[in-house]
Amino acid sequence: MIEKPPSVEPSKPFADGKPNGNGSHDVIRETPPRVGGPRGVERPLRLAFVGAILVVAILAFIPGWIQKWLWMRQLNYGGIFWTLFSVQWGLFGAAFVVAVLYLWMNFRVAVKNGAALRVSGLTSESAIATRLGVQMSPTFLKLALGAMAIVAALLFAVMFYAKWDTYLRFRYGGPFGLSDPLFGADAGFYVFRLPFYELLQNNLTTLAVITLLAVLACYLYFGLPRFSGNRKQIQAWSAKTAPHLSLLLCVLVACWGWGFYLDHFELLYSTQGVVYGAGYTADHVTRIVYWIMVAAAAALCALLVLNIFRPRLRSILIASSIYVGLFIVGVWVVPASFSGSRCCRMNWLARLRTSKTT
Repeated sequence: MIEKPPSVEPSKPFADGKPNGNGSHDVIRETPPRVGGPRGVERPLRLAFVGAILVVAILAFIPGWIQKWLWMRQLNYGGIFWTLFSVQWGLFGAAFVVAVLYLWMNFRVAVKNGAALRVSGLTSESAIATRLGVQMSPTFLKLALGAMAIVAALLFAVMFYAKWDTYLRFRYGGPFGLSDPLFGADAGFYVFRLPFYELLQNNLTTLAVITLLAVLACYLYFGLPRFSGNRKQIQAWSAKTAPHLSLLLCVLVACWGWGFYLDHFELLYSTQGVVYGAGYTADHVTRIVYWIMVAAAAALCALLVLNIFRPRLRSILIASSIYVGLFIVGVWVVPASFSGSRCCRMNWLARLRTSKTT
């Protein structure tokens, strides 16, 4: 009777690339673990996350509002309570919707572009994923970015929720009939209008900065560009990322330009000169520098809009560097050196003596 020869299973290959028992030279490639559970678990996780946010919101706000409503109803101020309630939550809801849509749309575009770059081989291996030893699944990454967008939007909305009185003064404030001597604006503009404009500008600038940094971090997660490759690969990477980054930078620079325009009116509150208010330097130097920065911001925005349709990553870097250098020299160096001169102080003091004698 002939015995059947025993079957020999091929041995597993070594990770270092040495031949195994059956002569094969296959190499075991260890891939980082992927973060993200099965698809059936993702929906309950989303529902649990939303439910936790609702429970925290109810426990944080409902008891205080009930107490305030009972107190104001006893004083026959029920109408005032509901007015404040509608204004506060109206501002909160509007700010939350704007922030979460802006963040989520940009995160979604960044993930889509990053995945396309990774598939086409235009980026190197992600340094972040390599160091952490973790590769997140696309679904888990979208869920994490969505949670980040919700948290950032909540913080953005809370700022408007807390400044409800600023909005009411802006909405119902009127003119005083008294104009300032420098810009000719009514005093009511400084009391009622300007604080709300500054609130909008500061928070929109913060939102633009957070979004830009988060999008850059998302692109870095998918890997740095292969600048060692040929010119076509660099142009292809720039064509994918430059339009998106140009749009984000355009929004940020527009917010900065608006901020420089509002800074003109804040010169009336300046404390950097010899006296309180708009001194000689603020009137003759700083005001001109602010107008130059507004014009530079408008020019940079136009260049960034053009760069959306003709993407060039190098033009973004050069224009941004010029703008930052102009800001440092014009806003910090020139006014500080001019206000520190003895001639400037003597001219302003002589002007004050002349105005007093007349």
